[in-house]
Amino acid sequence: MSKKEIRAAKEGLDAEKTYVARRPEEPPSHYLSRLKFIKNVLEGEPDISDELVEVLSFSYTNIRTMACKYPARIMSMVKKVLFHFFKNSKNDILSSNSFHFLMLIFVFLV
Repeated sequence: MSKKEIRAAKEGLDAEKTYVARRPEEPPSHYLSRLKFIKNVLEGEPDISDELVEVLSFSYTNIRTMACKYPARIMSMVKKVLFHFFKNSKNDILSSNSFHFLMLIFVFLV
């Protein structure tokens, strides 16, 4: 994971927003994936609150990396954004773990 990739993913996001900041314990690969997710949240829901963007982005990361489950409302919102990812073929959210990630979607979100 290069700094250049992260810089590119941050492009167009407001650096002052708390959800854009990388947490100290957050690996660069998780951070990059979360930034891409945030961009798709904002594309699909331009009037969404900052708090909800933050909740959804960390929920997504936890679902993807630790197979966490959340209340139905959060899971359905994450699912909606993921479908937006797949509809928009320009996005490369799957990285090298595409099979694992697809399995998580089918097991935990569908």
